[in-house]
Amino acid sequence: PRGCDLELRIYTHSREGDVSLYGFASQHERTLFDMLMTIKNIGPSKAVALLSGTLTPPEVAVAIAAGDEKALAGIKGCGGKTAALIIAELAHKIGTLAPPAP
Repeated sequence: PRGCDLELRIYTHSREGDVSLYGFASQHERTLFDMLMTIKNIGPSKAVALLSGTLTPPEVAVAIAAGDEKALAGIKGCGGKTAALIIAELAHKIGTLAPPAP
């Protein structure tokens, strides 16, 4: 709504003279983004796509924790191999991610 305060968490990606800014509405989303960025072949655009797809960021975190490859593979741009890699790399770390504030 107009006149309300807004706080964004920003990730700045700089490459070959190009600067891109990625904004996140919550620390939970930003932390999950940072975790996804540690996975081979996942850059900022793909990480944002994973968090902006058919699942909400909390649902993505639950799918990773549960080892639900099918749910992750259902997100546009995330195939079965990428889903399996995300789960293998992050399932043991995702429990440390604080749940989003209501």
